[in-house]
Amino acid sequence: MKGDEMTMKQGKKHLITVIVCLAVFFLAGIALTVYLRSGGKTLVAYFTRVGNTNFNEEVDAVTSASLTRKLNGELEGNSEKIAKLLWRISGGDLFAIESTDKYPQDYEETVSRASSELSENARPDLAAEVENMEQYDRVILVYPVWWGTVPAPVFSFLEQYDFSGKDILPIATHKGSFLGGSVNDIKETVPDAKVSFGIPISGGSTRLFAWIPIFLLIGLFLIIGGDFMKTTGNKNAIVKMGSVIQLSGVALCAFSIVRLLIL
Repeated sequence: MKGDEMTMKQGKKHLITVIVCLAVFFLAGIALTVYLRSGGKTLVAYFTRVGNTNFNEEVDAVTSASLTRKLNGELEGNSEKIAKLLWRISGGDLFAIESTDKYPQDYEETVSRASSELSENARPDLAAEVENMEQYDRVILVYPVWWGTVPAPVFSFLEQYDFSGKDILPIATHKGSFLGGSVNDIKETVPDAKVSFGIPISGGSTRLFAWIPIFLLIGLFLIIGGDFMKTTGNKNAIVKMGSVIQLSGVALCAFSIVRLLIL
């Protein structure tokens, strides 16, 4: 019996931890939404390999750290996925930073070209311009970390406009380098802007966005399972456990529904 009670207590602790984590994540999302929608207009500018590379239909997105394939078959870059999420949350405008000279489809060739551009301090021409940049008070800049900094076209974007007095929020996708020196390089490129601390996001973690329907199903399963434990349990501990499971299911469902609404 003591062993069962110990297992029950450990299980409750694990579930409480899950609930707390979900609650923190949920509240953080609300706080981010309030921040992005408070005062001034927001531009979400992003650079990603999709749009900067002419991929053929056979490209393997499964083994790529920077590409995913949507349910409709279209390719989507990790930075693009994050940028579109923030664009919907912020209610601002979306801008894709695209070089006129496309990058090679082969990843290693792209890495080699990025290295050359960095050593040569290259500034590629961009395919499009932001209309009326002065209307924006806040710029969310989403980009992959290439060779420890931002890609050359992002430097072109930063040097093309006057960012004086604007808030810039850097968000970098990476494969282990985190922010590298990208935030400091952005500060040096636009010294009159207010560049905040950057947010690093592992490129592989963006694939979790596609799991939201699964999270919703799991949440519903926990709610039903918790209710079953509450109604059939003949011990107070089991009834309490059922309540905890139900709460975790409700939290998971709430999280999934909110994310579905803003994706």
